[in-house]
This record gives sequence, C-alpha cells and structure tokens, in this order.
Amino acid sequence: MIKVEEAKNLILKEVKTLDIEEIHILESLKRISAQDIYSPLDIPHFDNSAVDGYALKSEDTKGAESNPKILNIIDEIPAGIIPKKSIKSGEVMRIFTGAIIPKGANAVIMQENTEKLNHEVKIFKELINRENIRFRGEDLKKGNLILEKNTPLRASSIGILASIGISKIKIFKKPIVSILATGDELIEIEEKLILGKVRNSNTYSLASQIKQSGGIPLILGIAKDKEKDICWRL
Repeated sequence: MIKVEEAKNLILKEVKTLDIEEIHILESLKRISAQDIYSPLDIPHFDNSAVDGYALKSEDTKGAESNPKILNIIDEIPAGIIPKKSIKSGEVMRIFTGAIIPKGANAVIMQENTEKLNHEVKIFKELINRENIRFRGEDLKKGNLILEKNTPLRASSIGILASIGISKIKIFKKPIVSILATGDELIEIEEKLILGKVRNSNTYSLASQIKQSGGIPLILGIAKDKEKDICWRL
C-alpha cells in the first residue's frame, strides 16, 4: 500500500493540459475559459435614459417642488431612434428607457413626477445634473478584462459576452475521467444481491460527481482483486 499523497502525485504526473475547443456561448455555461477576454467597446456605448419620462435641462426644474414648472414638449425619443433635435431652456423631449439622451439635455425626470398638458408638461420635482442618465462606459469600459482565463462561465458572464458581440468562445475540453471499481465482492447494480456481495454504488456516485464538476465519466466496470484483471481493464 502507498499513502494517499503519494498516490495523488502519481496520478497528477500523468495529467496533461486539456485541449482547447471553440463553442457557442449558449453551450458554455459552467465550462472553463481558455482565454482572457477584454471588452472591445464601452457598455453602454451611448448616454441613455434610465427611466421613462422627459429629457430636459436640470436647471429648468429649480424650485419645482414648491412651484411646479411648465415646459414645452418638442419631440419624442423611443429607444433605438437617434434624436434629430437638441434641447434648449424651457424645452423637454418625451423619452423612454434606453433611448439616446438628446443634445442639450443633462437630466431625465421620471414621468411619475410630471403631468402632461397637451404639448406641455408640468414638472413637480427639482432635478440635479446627470440625474436618471446612464452614461457611456458606466457598466463597462473598452479594454476592461471581463473574463479571465481558467474561469468557469456563469450566466452573467455569458450575458456580458453577448452584449459585446461575442458569440463563440475558446474553452478547455471536458476532461475524461476513468472509473474502475475493484473488489471480488462487487456486483453490478442490476444483478441479484446475494450473501457476501455488494452492489457497485461508488461508481455511480463518482460518475455523478465528475459530471457535476464538468468532466466526462468513463466507466470501466468492475475488476477482480487480481493484478492481471486490473491491468487488462486499464
């Protein structure tokens, strides 16, 4: 018999670096990254509204909580549309979450703090500069390391990869781990249990743990307590 640590070292000496393959990100959950990935762009890549409401100049809302302000609505900006106008003092644009902030605006008031009046809107809240705006690069800046080599991929990582336009990723192939049960007393789990015999449950427990850890189990069966039988199966 040899000690556990010695046995472990003997096994590790035979372990080689896994090959690399490229797969679609939808198949990459819990797989191990084989590359460092840096963001090729800012996220978000443009200043946008964090709420549904009205884009405006924050200075036009000064004192609005005690003296509501009435401003002119000059346009509407749905998400995905580039604004064609710019905002001047006394003006607002109806804007939706995710839409581009128009030139001249430095804040967005939530629609819950307003009241629409035909082509005007009444403002009930005083805003500060940059309020309710998500700025370019606020979540992720170009050049940031977003996924480190040897890192397991999580759902959040896959979402970030999708956001920067990466559909395929290099990952390490799953290791194939052989399982050989040994013992004259062992029988397969389908066999009839007789006195002195034990069903080979450890193989299935180990195979499940290998799968859980991201490997591929290769079940070699049961070897008798004879060197010849063990060597033949391996």
